[in-house]
Amino acid sequence: MIRKVLLLLTISLCLFVSSGNAQVFEDKGYGFFVNVPENWQTESQATQFVFFNNEKKDQVVGIIFFPQYPGARTLVEDYLLLMQFCDRFAKGTHATVVEPSKLDKVAGQPALINTLSITRMDGIKTKVLTATFWYNNKLCHIISSAKQDEYDNALPIFKEMLNSLKFNPLTAHDWYVIGTSNQKNKEYDTAIEAFTSANKLDPKHAEYIYQLAYTYSEMGKYDQAIVEITKAIELKPKEAFYYHERAYAYVQKKDGQAALNDGNKAIQLDPKNALYHAGRGNAYALLGQYTEAIKDFQKQAKLKGESSETCFNLGQCYELLGNKEKALTYYKKTKAYSDIPANITAKVSARINNDWESFKEWI
Repeated sequence: MIRKVLLLLTISLCLFVSSGNAQVFEDKGYGFFVNVPENWQTESQATQFVFFNNEKKDQVVGIIFFPQYPGARTLVEDYLLLMQFCDRFAKGTHATVVEPSKLDKVAGQPALINTLSITRMDGIKTKVLTATFWYNNKLCHIISSAKQDEYDNALPIFKEMLNSLKFNPLTAHDWYVIGTSNQKNKEYDTAIEAFTSANKLDPKHAEYIYQLAYTYSEMGKYDQAIVEITKAIELKPKEAFYYHERAYAYVQKKDGQAALNDGNKAIQLDPKNALYHAGRGNAYALLGQYTEAIKDFQKQAKLKGESSETCFNLGQCYELLGNKEKALTYYKKTKAYSDIPANITAKVSARINNDWESFKEWI
């Protein structure tokens, strides 16, 4: 990857800009367009586009698209891989970091922005602005460079070009943003369409599949949620959270053993996560193994602190074990919290008022 960048830098190391009216450059292959100063020249290959102000290439902007990334990713890994790429680029070009990496947006995509100092192969010292981001399942790297004493004058032009960059079709990230917005507004059908579109453009991004599964789960379509989250697990078999989410769907389907299997796997991968102990506790409760469930809910409280959730679930477990005194202790603790929903309030109030016949179902 870095060798291709270095090749571009050998041809036209620095990206420099001059004033003038803008002209639009469009590439139909990648579906992007960018405003370029009118008097600039262009060189392009299959995956590299270079814009420069004169034959000496004193001011240059280069846009490089890399091949599809071979591995599966999550949102966290998106960021970490961008950081790794930027670090390798700096080391590969023997650059000095002028300004640390910062997260911004380019063409609507989350991007890492870096300012570096690089000495060209001809000995000329330059200052370089780079922007790196994901374009579906590919990395896009933009290098804008000028001689150090001309950089400040060139910077507004660099930024104008970066701000003008747009992609014609929606990217996977665009669809992801649309999907999360629809999901938040409980517009689940359109959220499903958006996450499906994101997945088609970037099929190895596990987060898009997870969000599809989560949306199905919110709709109560647990069979479809399990199908999708299983795909995410196949991509990221060591992602504990995905097993936890599938366990939740199994609990909703009253499949306690499948939920327990996934709960065990999530805890095996991340034993100190309180959320996973809560999930496995619910699986044990569904199987009627209340003593084991108590151990998990107590572990949840130890890891994260006591909460209305842990108190209520412990109360339910002790009730189902026939220990009303212990159950009442936890139900009273639950009632002291202000964040409990109406159905839990109703059950807790009934028990405190010595009504043990209502609300028999596990909540």
